[in-house]
Amino acid sequence: MRTFHHTILCMLFCAVSAGASAKLIFGDGKANNRLRIIFVSEGYTASQISRFDGDVKNIFGQFKNETFYSVFYNAINVYEADTVSKDSGADPTPSTNTFNTAFDASFGNSGIDRLLCVNDAKVKTFLLKQIANYDPVYDITIAVVNSNIYGGSGGQIMVTSVNSSAPQIAIHETGHYFAKLADEYTTPYPGWVQSEYPNSTKFTTLSQIPWAVWINPAAPLPTPESGAYADSVGLFLGCQYTTAGWYRPKKTCKMNVLGVSPETLQKHGAVSEETAAEMARGALDKFNADVGLS
Repeated sequence: MRTFHHTILCMLFCAVSAGASAKLIFGDGKANNRLRIIFVSEGYTASQISRFDGDVKNIFGQFKNETFYSVFYNAINVYEADTVSKDSGADPTPSTNTFNTAFDASFGNSGIDRLLCVNDAKVKTFLLKQIANYDPVYDITIAVVNSNIYGGSGGQIMVTSVNSSAPQIAIHETGHYFAKLADEYTTPYPGWVQSEYPNSTKFTTLSQIPWAVWINPAAPLPTPESGAYADSVGLFLGCQYTTAGWYRPKKTCKMNVLGVSPETLQKHGAVSEETAAEMARGALDKFNADVGLS
């Protein structure tokens, strides 16, 4: 947790500001005590780039619908940085090279149809020139690909298509990258080694559970998936690609309800809003801050 709190401290007190090339679309634009989310365009031609602003607002609208973002919206600044591509959309596979786009977007990465990726290095190079103090470690960067096909990915540069459901991937991947949350599904992932995460534990004693503050003291531990506490925060068996020995905070989280394939589930994890909120609360208590971000 020390490493995580160090990250929070940097997020809270490292001053960042956007350059003139980036357009502020949400927030007050203040540099201190703010989380910065930057959307960058990919696969928009000169005749299509005018759509980017509306696409970003639609995507961020899904972020704002999540409890964590709605609670801490006063501490978030959202920017968009646009660049024009020669061609529209994304290649169907990484080796196709049919479309000439700014950041080489392609589906089909790692053999997964909907795994949509971009060239991270190109995105970082672009933003370093366009945005003052850009830092991919502390800024949340999301490439918006001008394709209606469902797809996305995570990492330092998160990716989403403009498909109406795809932004959920970016929300989940923010949980991985920014809040350091683990995957909560139980689909086997050969070679994965389980370890402690803010939303995953092997412990069954209340005082040792990372999200203990959210658990009703009357709830049984482990918590059955049926009965009085099934829909509450508890200690539910199964996460990190296993059905045994590891526990998660809620019976059902984001990735359990998207209806995606096991292959895609191996690339996209769940966001537990209560866990993220507790981390933010911890930042407030630890650092005497006015705004806490997880």
